[in-house]
Amino acid sequence: MRLFVFAATAAMAWCAFAAPLVKGWRVGIADSMTQLRSLEDAAAALKRNPLYVEDCSIIAFLNWSDHNDIPFPGKDVSGHMHFALRARGTMRFPSAGTWTFAINSDDGFKMGLRRGKFSETFASPGATRGMKLFTVSIPAAGDYDAGILYYNLGGPACLMVFAAKGQWATYDMEAFLPIGAPDCEITMRPQTSPLPRKPKKQGSWSVVRVDNVRSLDEAEAKTAHAAKPLPGAVKKYPVIALGGSAYNFPGRHSDFPGGGGDYFGARATAKIRIPSAGVWTFSVGVDDYARIRITRKDFSAAWDQTLTDGKKDIKTITFPSAGDYDVEIVFHEVRGRESLEFSAAKGQWTSFDPSAFKLVGDPACEISLVDF
Repeated sequence: MRLFVFAATAAMAWCAFAAPLVKGWRVGIADSMTQLRSLEDAAAALKRNPLYVEDCSIIAFLNWSDHNDIPFPGKDVSGHMHFALRARGTMRFPSAGTWTFAINSDDGFKMGLRRGKFSETFASPGATRGMKLFTVSIPAAGDYDAGILYYNLGGPACLMVFAAKGQWATYDMEAFLPIGAPDCEITMRPQTSPLPRKPKKQGSWSVVRVDNVRSLDEAEAKTAHAAKPLPGAVKKYPVIALGGSAYNFPGRHSDFPGGGGDYFGARATAKIRIPSAGVWTFSVGVDDYARIRITRKDFSAAWDQTLTDGKKDIKTITFPSAGDYDVEIVFHEVRGRESLEFSAAKGQWTSFDPSAFKLVGDPACEISLVDF
């Protein structure tokens, strides 16, 4: 797989030296609070959720939490969980005949070419696990409308679109180039219409993981000093619903950074925006241990939560005023299954109500995350 890291990095280097840089791909990305398991789910997410839109010169995105990563538009190298992508542009083929497309996709994708009565579609409903080749017979030189639909089901994310003239049975790194790169025979017509107004960037939870942890206090100490964590040990999430065991929010969980395991610790941090002063109730579902702090210059609240195991323990807090507060959740897993959920509801509650409590960061929750 490192072969494709090099290929993508080289592609970006080619574009960096190209002048002027032609941005022929219009890429729209929609985050999803629920898992996307199909191309149909991706299409629905793109219709339902706000889009981040950006024009790009090539499609060669690689998010593996590695120093060679090339972020998807609007995301940093760790800012990928459940999201859908749609890319559109106009390809210009220099000649008719056979062309081979090489697509590396994690997870699924569909790509289509259209011109008059000509139509060609190829897809992989799940991850291609390397460059997958698709041969297309182009009837005539000229412009063709191109479209790509893609989704990521959490974890590493990758989408690369390369091409080469002729029919190929295997991928050749020297022959295949990103469509839109300066040396690729297939060129892209530049986008000329103005970009739509970008939605305000939403905040996220940053989660760092450390291993070989034997207590909650040790998890707090080690995560506080994880200045240079290992690759894959830090990720960003839209909500805290982590681990293999879903208690209050089934179908919403993602893996901890680095997956599961025994005797590990994690620290989740975010800035939340409380829309109004008064009483709010928080629910923490945890297996095994958690320590929660909500602070501001003039305010502090903290509590420990131990092995709720789905009992939906709650904590009521009175906020002195609306505004932004810092939240920190320290987590410790001993053995067996692991889980961490963090949700909230307006008002004072004595028991968990699934219709009222929403994951903090979910658009349905009144408490939002602030980008900082």
